[in-house]
Amino acid sequence: MRPAPARADGAFPNSESIFTPEGLPHDIVLATNFGVVRSTDDGTTWIWACEQAADLNASSYQLAPAPSYRIFAVAFDSVTGNSTHLAYSDNSACDWAISTGLVDGTSVRDEFADPTNPNRVLALTSIPVDGGMGTDEVVESSDGGATFTTLRFTAGPGDTITGVEIARSAPQTVYLTIRNIVMTGSTSTTTPILMQSTNGGTSWTKHDLSSMLPGNKSIRLVAVDPSDAQKVFLRVSTGTDEGLALTTNGGATVTTPLAIRV
Repeated sequence: MRPAPARADGAFPNSESIFTPEGLPHDIVLATNFGVVRSTDDGTTWIWACEQAADLNASSYQLAPAPSYRIFAVAFDSVTGNSTHLAYSDNSACDWAISTGLVDGTSVRDEFADPTNPNRVLALTSIPVDGGMGTDEVVESSDGGATFTTLRFTAGPGDTITGVEIARSAPQTVYLTIRNIVMTGSTSTTTPILMQSTNGGTSWTKHDLSSMLPGNKSIRLVAVDPSDAQKVFLRVSTGTDEGLALTTNGGATVTTPLAIRV
């Protein structure tokens, strides 16, 4: 028997991320552009349990660890039409609630759930500024993403935070990637920066990577090695070149083992 077509609620189907929850060895969670689908039998069958609200328009899905397995997503704000919320669901994306606290009045761009603690979540927000670029911040929740009460980092002038991640093997170690852009006349200079905290975000060490990643490169976080908190993989880009950069000492030095010319 031929499989039936997947129509994706009328949208062109596209997958975004995939999760395999620890403690649920047969479960696979697939985030798509039309919601979340789930398999509980190693991928043999899949269920789209609930049709999400049409205006949720979610992306950047994350999954909290056991026992909550809460699903997080950056959700489009249908009221303002120009900002985003952090939404969370406890029933396989059937129903969603909106996070509150320091994320209120901001545009949420990304989030990261602590892989060892279901109560700890970091959110990357941008605070709107009239007539200019917003100010990026990283805020923390200690109640599973319901409310954000602690400010962990505020970006400086010209800084755009492009990623945040907590190290699995050392959860007090947190990394941020930053793209700093300075305009001189009509010429822009981009500086790639990796920030590291070893005390949960109370203080930070700044690593300017421009001398090791020359050529106006911007960076994004790919992953922190799950067993080595000092080993971080970065995506580097100039717009015409792409590459994978690696640090094994928390950002003190960086190499580029893979470079791709687009």
